[in-house]
Amino acid sequence: MPAAGQVCVTEGGISRQVLTVLGMMNIVEGFTMNVIWPFLPFMVEAFGVATEDTVGLRPTLLAGTLGTCVANLVFGFAPTYKVAIFGRVLSGLLNSNAGISKTYLGESCTKQQQPAAFATFCVMYGLGSVIAPAIGGFLRYSKLGKNYGLIHPSLMHMRMAMLVHAIHNP
Repeated sequence: MPAAGQVCVTEGGISRQVLTVLGMMNIVEGFTMNVIWPFLPFMVEAFGVATEDTVGLRPTLLAGTLGTCVANLVFGFAPTYKVAIFGRVLSGLLNSNAGISKTYLGESCTKQQQPAAFATFCVMYGLGSVIAPAIGGFLRYSKLGKNYGLIHPSLMHMRMAMLVHAIHNP
């Protein structure tokens, strides 16, 4: 085994031992990044349900939308990597709208309307997932965003969230 800070390279390239260790590290990274996904919705939903039970569905949805705006401003104006990470963590903590909005949708529809409503709900999420990277990339790499980093994509997201807030809370 090489000393700390040294790479074990043979004449034929990287050794099997180093490749195995790097591969195992990669498995651990993938595991660490993805192990939370199966139970994360339940954690967020538990918090959201506690909030919705005390203040109601609509105020909880509106607060989640405003929380998303604040978190995206923190992310967009982040002067350091740590602040940007904090903005993303804040976004996760302040926005539990996915589970709550499904509850709101289910309680607002008749049984006959629910299939179409939930299908539309899924399509809209997919649409957001497709157009967000395109808009974010365009704003980040256009002349408009050239000198401002993440500010313009984050402001676009905030504007959309505020529009939803204004429509939902006339």
